[in-house]
Amino acid sequence: MSKLSDAFVDAYAGEMADLDARVSAAPKHTFSAGFEHKMKAAFKAAEHRYVRVSHFRIRRAVLIAILIALLVISSLTALALMKPELIYIIKKNSVAWDIHFKQEGATKDTDKIECVKPETPKEFSITNEQKTDESYSIKYKNEEGKFINYYQIFAEGTGYVIDAEKNNIHKTVIDGHKVLVSKKDGMYQIFFDDGVYLYDINGNGDYDAIKNLAISVIDKL
Repeated sequence: MSKLSDAFVDAYAGEMADLDARVSAAPKHTFSAGFEHKMKAAFKAAEHRYVRVSHFRIRRAVLIAILIALLVISSLTALALMKPELIYIIKKNSVAWDIHFKQEGATKDTDKIECVKPETPKEFSITNEQKTDESYSIKYKNEEGKFINYYQIFAEGTGYVIDAEKNNIHKTVIDGHKVLVSKKDGMYQIFFDDGVYLYDINGNGDYDAIKNLAISVIDKL
C-alpha cells in the first residue's frame, strides 16, 4: 500500500512539473490596443463612484459625509480652544468715556480669578495686596511718595467711566497688545484686557514705570 501511495505522489509531482513547464513556455497573451482603450475608459467610469483611501475603497458620498463630520468636529474643537474676545462698547462725550464690555467666544471654566502678578517696578515697593474670587489688586509706592495701582478683574458685567475733560485718551499698542491710555493732571492710566480679565494700571509715577509694569503683565498673558 505504501508503494502504491508513493507511486501516486511521484506521478502527481511529475504532472505538476510538466504543467508548470508548459505554462512557462506558452506565449504571453495580450489584448489589442483598441480593447485596452475601451477597458481603461470603463474602469475609469467605474472608479468615479469610489475614492481610494489607503487600501480601502469608500463610496464618494460616504467620504463626503465623513469629511463634513470631521470639519464640524474640528470647528467645535477650535471654538472650545478659541481665546475669548471682549467687545468694547464705548459711549464718548465731552465729559466722560462710558465703557462696557461684551464677551464673545469661549470662557474659562472657573469662577475664581487666576491672578496675574506683575513685576514690581524699580524703586517701588508693595504697600498693599488684596485678592478675592473676582478681583486682584496691588498698590505700589516709592520713597518720593509716587504711587502705582494695579487692578485685575473679571470683564463680564464690568463697566468703566473715564474722565474725558482735558484728558488725552487714545488707543495704542504696547508690546504687541492693544491698550487704552489716558493722561490727566499728572495721572496716567493704561487699560487693556485678555478676553477674560480687565487690567487697569494707573498712578502718578513715571509713565515708563507704569508702562513697564503693563508690559510685565502682557508678557504673562
